[in-house]
Amino acid sequence: MFSYVKTGTDVPVKVDCADSVYVTVKLNNPIPLPETVSAIYNDGSAAEVPVGEQTDFQVKATDAYSGETSLHFWNADAVEFRVEQQVSGLRDGSYNFSLQAQGGDVGDDAVMYIYVSADGEYYEQSFSFSGWRVWQQPKIENIPCHSGSMTVGVYIKAAGGGWGTLDDFLLNPIQ
Repeated sequence: MFSYVKTGTDVPVKVDCADSVYVTVKLNNPIPLPETVSAIYNDGSAAEVPVGEQTDFQVKATDAYSGETSLHFWNADAVEFRVEQQVSGLRDGSYNFSLQAQGGDVGDDAVMYIYVSADGEYYEQSFSFSGWRVWQQPKIENIPCHSGSMTVGVYIKAAGGGWGTLDDFLLNPIQ
C-alpha cells in the first residue's frame, strides 16, 4: 500500500457525484430531462456530462403489478432519484398513499421510501425489495389535507446493478 504513496497508480477517471435534477411531470405527458448536468470526477475535475436515463417507463406485463406499463430503473453505477407529483383540487379530508414495488440487488446501504407533503407536514414510509415479482406495498395512511393539494413521491438510492419496478401509485380519500 505504501508503494502507491511513493509511486502512485493509475485509476480510471469516472464521475464521483453530479448535481441533483428535478423535473415536473404531468399525467400522460413526456418526461423532460436536461441534456447535461454538472459532474465532479474522482480526480477532482469538473465538467458537464450527458444525462443517462436511469429510469424509464417500460411496457412489459411481467414487470408490472397491473396492466403492462410500469416505472423501471437499473444502472451499472449507483442510482439516486426521486419521482414526485403535486396533486391539487383535493377535497378537504384524509387520504392514503401507496404504491407497488419490486426489485433487488440494491446493496446494503440502499435507501427507499415513499413520502407525502401536505399542509406543511411531511410523512415518510421506508420499504425494501425482496426480489423479482415479490411485490411490496408501502403505505402512508390517514394523511390530513385541508389546503386542497399535496405532493406525493418515492425516493430510491441504490448500489450499481440495483434494479426495480414501481407501479400502481395510489392516492385515495378515506371514505
